[in-house]
Amino acid sequence: MQGMISFARRYALRGVHNGATEPVTSVAGTRSRDHDDRLLVLFDADCGFCLYGRDLLLRWDRGGRLRADLIQRHATTTLADLPPDEQLASWHALHPDGRRESGAAALAAVLERMPLAGCAARLVRAFPGPADRAYRWVAAHRTGISRLLRTQGHPERGVY
Repeated sequence: MQGMISFARRYALRGVHNGATEPVTSVAGTRSRDHDDRLLVLFDADCGFCLYGRDLLLRWDRGGRLRADLIQRHATTTLADLPPDEQLASWHALHPDGRRESGAAALAAVLERMPLAGCAARLVRAFPGPADRAYRWVAAHRTGISRLLRTQGHPERGVY
């Protein structure tokens, strides 16, 4: 188990760069930062588990379909209509057309854009209740999961 955790942490960080003032973009860098058809995915800057998950997604996104940024950078703009506790309760996917999805729905939006993940995206969309309950369970236990996976020490944790 320990070897698997170490591998996952090394793989998640390899090739991902995020300056404190630059939103993270796909590792592949095949699209410019101002390209409008990418999905913007927002993550909690204070959650090591969330940041490692972001890093893994961006490694998977070789086609540059995603952009990632921190929830805290969007608290007074894109997410201003949500109370602060709801802003941080889950990740959010912002579509180019302005739609916002959160929690399991955001997971489905991400999976729809990822290679070989269409079937998983369709399952999440087909069973929104169970998918959202599973997402909420993971979100509620992310501190414990982060301790178990030793992802609390992410180098960007707490950097807005």
